[in-house]
Formats: sequence, C-alpha cells, structure tokens
Amino acid sequence: MKKQAIHFILFVIYVKRTENLNVYLEDQVCSLELSTRLKELGVIKPSLFCWFHRTYPNDEWIITHNDLIPFNAGKDCNLELSKKEISAFTASELGEILPKNISIKTAKQEDEISNNFKFLSTRGIILEEEKFIDIWSVNYMCDTTSEIRNWERQPLLTKNIIDKNEANARAKMLIYLLENKLVELPK
Repeated sequence: MKKQAIHFILFVIYVKRTENLNVYLEDQVCSLELSTRLKELGVIKPSLFCWFHRTYPNDEWIITHNDLIPFNAGKDCNLELSKKEISAFTASELGEILPKNISIKTAKQEDEISNNFKFLSTRGIILEEEKFIDIWSVNYMCDTTSEIRNWERQPLLTKNIIDKNEANARAKMLIYLLENKLVELPK
C-alpha cells in the first residue's frame, strides 16, 4: 500500500506539472474507443495506463495509472464489482507492438519477390478550416527494389493514417493491420 501511495503522489505531481504545459494524459494515450477495439482484436498486453470504469461518485471512464486504480475508484466503491479496465496504450507502447517491417508475398511476380514494408511515422501540419493543426501520420513504405520496380516511386501499404494524437494514429494502424490479417499477435 505504501508503494501505491508513493506512485499516487508522483502521478499527481506529474499531472500538475503537465497541466501547466498544456499536456494532458488524454493526449498521451489512445482513446477509449480505439483501446476497446484493440482489446476486441486480442491485444491484451498490460499498459502503464488504463481506462477505468469508475462508478462512484460519477459513472464515468477515467484514465489512470494501473497501480492507482484503488485510489481513483472512489470511496465506498466495491472494486470487485466495478473493476472494468482497458489498457490505454501510449505511443511508445504501441511502437513496441507494431512490427518494424512487414513482408507480403505477391503471386503476380514470377520470382516470388516479397514486398517488404518498413514502418514510417512522421509529424506534420495540415490546414483545416483556415487553422494549422499538428498531426501524426503513420504508414508502411515499401523498400523492395528490383529491376522491375526500380523506376517506380516507393508505394505505401495503405493511405496515410493521421491523427492529432500519436497514440491514436498508431492504434489505428495496428487495428488496420489486424483487421486485414497483415500481422498476427504473438500467442
């Protein structure tokens, strides 16, 4: 319990410091919707933070550190009854889950060339309704070269997946890969 109290104090200090910098925990982890979809697809890896369904004092989902669930559950809360949590992955954690490279065999080519795609993550700016918005873009870029393809520009695996939140962009990419059976989760 003493260790959890120390974690709680450090977490409160972290939150207070980041509030002054306009950095919020919601901006550092993937959304509840994407976290839920990842869980449905079988991504059940523990995360530093989680979305926790708190029933007292309000019925709401909050982001909390896994060690702090008892503190954030609320007084008079039966943790066994209300314990519903979903991993809220950070961009860094999703970077560990996403494959660095993907190889796709193509039946069209006689010599069974594999198309090798490497992970690509970039930060950019888009213009939306006369305002510049910082975004993250993730994709996989083909790095296979051959005499057949050397004159072509490097194709991408899919359209760029973009989001203001880097963790959301990476979560969307992982969902795309799993739904299209381009990767399998380790057993």
